[in-house]
Amino acid sequence: MDYEKLKLLPNVPAKVILIEAADELLTERTNAIPEEQRKGTHYTPEEMERRLQEYKDRNDESQGYQPVVAFFQKRGIEVLTLKAEQPEPKLQRQVQDFLEKVGQLRDLR
Repeated sequence: MDYEKLKLLPNVPAKVILIEAADELLTERTNAIPEEQRKGTHYTPEEMERRLQEYKDRNDESQGYQPVVAFFQKRGIEVLTLKAEQPEPKLQRQVQDFLEKVGQLRDLR
């Protein structure tokens, strides 16, 4: 496959930012959202647990899955990996530095 041509397709990003976080941190942040704001969302403890497990299952190489980050790396797409545990201003600065280096990212939703 011609990965250079793949990068030019409208729904394939040229650059990716991956923010890694421990399950505990994600659960803690989710639980910090006031219950009234979580109502009707996927941010309940049960739903977060289910979604975290689904993410792990779908990124489990021993089960024949390719981790999502490997999908991009294998295709030569630059991935900036950051740790969510660091202070937010530092995280924002790293993202800003990356964007200044590579240009704006496209949202593919």
